[in-house]
Amino acid sequence: MKKIITLLVLICMTHVSQAMPQIQKWQTKKGASVYFVETHNIPMVDVQITFNAAGSKDGKKYGIAKLTNALLDTAAAGYDAQQIATELENIGAILSNDSLKDMAIIKLRTLSYEKQLQKSITILSQVIGLPDFKEKEVNRLKKQFLLLLKNKKQQADEISSDALYEAIYKNHPYGKSPYGTNTSINNISRADIIEFYKKYYVVKNMSIAIIGDLTKKQAIKIANKIDNGLQEGVKVANLIKPQKIKKSTKNYIKFDGKQSHILLGQLSIKRGHKDYWALYLANHILGGSGFSSIITQEVREKRGLSYSAHSYISPMQETGVWVFGLQTKTQNSKKALDVLQNTINKFHQQGITSSQLKKAKSNMINSAPLRADSNKKILGYLAMIGFYDLPLDYLNTINKNIKNIKLKQINKVIKKYLQPDNLQYVVVGTQDIFAKK
Repeated sequence: MKKIITLLVLICMTHVSQAMPQIQKWQTKKGASVYFVETHNIPMVDVQITFNAAGSKDGKKYGIAKLTNALLDTAAAGYDAQQIATELENIGAILSNDSLKDMAIIKLRTLSYEKQLQKSITILSQVIGLPDFKEKEVNRLKKQFLLLLKNKKQQADEISSDALYEAIYKNHPYGKSPYGTNTSINNISRADIIEFYKKYYVVKNMSIAIIGDLTKKQAIKIANKIDNGLQEGVKVANLIKPQKIKKSTKNYIKFDGKQSHILLGQLSIKRGHKDYWALYLANHILGGSGFSSIITQEVREKRGLSYSAHSYISPMQETGVWVFGLQTKTQNSKKALDVLQNTINKFHQQGITSSQLKKAKSNMINSAPLRADSNKKILGYLAMIGFYDLPLDYLNTINKNIKNIKLKQINKVIKKYLQPDNLQYVVVGTQDIFAKK
């Protein structure tokens, strides 16, 4: 047993140097899409099952998707959480799960030796196909969620993030925290969870990603075993499109502390959009490239107003977000926000230069090998390609897409998508910098 754990730890720490992977795709008999990469560098197999069953499917029962997902490995096929954990430990396998705004995830990492592989896949199949949802586990996890919600209220970054998403999305499902609210969590019953599971944890709502030390024949068997344990079900309807933001709002939340957490945000684009890589490069230059980004240079390096200043885009099934943020000492809040606003406005008005584009392209292309230097990273891409129905050559064409972006194109994208006049503002701290004096 100790040898298995030692081997697993060493393998988990190993990064694999390899060319961009060749992805194979097929469908199970019930219709689940499978994405597979065969690689024999290390004796490991990684599996990720992704369901369209996350927070955006909560309806009015906020938090039910995350609660359902968290309950999967607490009891299944007559085994309790401790028995499941012991069985996994005995074969050196690791099972994890999570539920975000878009996707609900179950991951397995196991040794590729036949005994360990078969046993771990059996456990995985039972966890997703035969969850017990025991009443005592439901109540236990509900208490955990309530404690987590209490803790979130004591963290300025969590408060600001939740408030910004609500300001941007209003009543759209993306505007609600996947963790729910005290009221919604208290009101969710075991029957509600079972109903949610039966509707969303079905083959038509699932994709499977597999990478590792096995053949396609073995991968087909694994996918079929997972597939056979679930109902075929019905593919869920697409999300509604978020409403366009028509005006800026300024939101202040009082929070004791020595710093202000400042976030600005707006809608951006959905995953797979034709303008994604141009917008990604634009954000990379503006605030997504660390110390060399424009926002960091203006806010931190030139003026020393913040240790952390950044921006990011987060495309999802439907229109995602473009977020700009910083943390600063309370007394610097107004000045730091002014600099951030001015930086965004100037970026929108003037766009970027050819030298900035050239540098950003070089950074992205030179870092290409890091995208696929481990099975874990490749698994993430496989799951993303499957869930968002991206082209099979997505990973292999990133560099080509980046190289083909022209200066005129990226500046046009900046003008089109960046909306300084419609930004949503959130400030969390002790100073209301929006108050009229």
